[in-house]
Amino acid sequence: MKKLEYHWTKDPKGQFVDGHERDDVVAYWQETFLPAWGAIEEKTRDWSCHERDGDYPRPSLQEQKTVVWWHDESTFYANDHCKTRWVHNSETAVPYVKGEGPSQMVADLVSADYKWLQSPDGKEEARVFFKAGKNREGYFTNQDILKQAQKSIDILEKYYTNENHVLVFDNTTTHLKRADGALSARNMPNVTVTLA
Repeated sequence: MKKLEYHWTKDPKGQFVDGHERDDVVAYWQETFLPAWGAIEEKTRDWSCHERDGDYPRPSLQEQKTVVWWHDESTFYANDHCKTRWVHNSETAVPYVKGEGPSQMVADLVSADYKWLQSPDGKEEARVFFKAGKNREGYFTNQDILKQAQKSIDILEKYYTNENHVLVFDNTTTHLKRADGALSARNMPNVTVTLA
């Protein structure tokens, strides 16, 4: 097999494919997100410039600066570890735990201007720790996103009043919400009823 350029290893993993090229997603980017981004871009700091004195152009002195805060989550698992490694000939097999194990999710907002969203003294922060799972704290829902967004807005209104702020959330289903009581095909019965 080595002569045929094969070697024993785990399957190589590529980038996730999650529908970014769907027509509705492309239309949203082209018709909504990019025009909105263009409208605020001139009011943000341009971190791509390399001025000698550290002065970053934009915005002009008479305009209020806009700070963009990006929301993201990461999940860490207790049994998440590298399964491929160099093994010495003298080592024997060691039992290991099945499954990923309990998880710890961290959700936060970050900006190029201030790093993590927190008060200047670091005592108040937008970061959320969440123990996801059926037998733990449940799952991170749109209610949790709304609570984190409100906590973020409270910090910004208390400590960063001399700037405008834009909170950017990715477009996952966790962040979508129907009006309470709205019809949903997921909650409709699969049975067709015949009325006599």
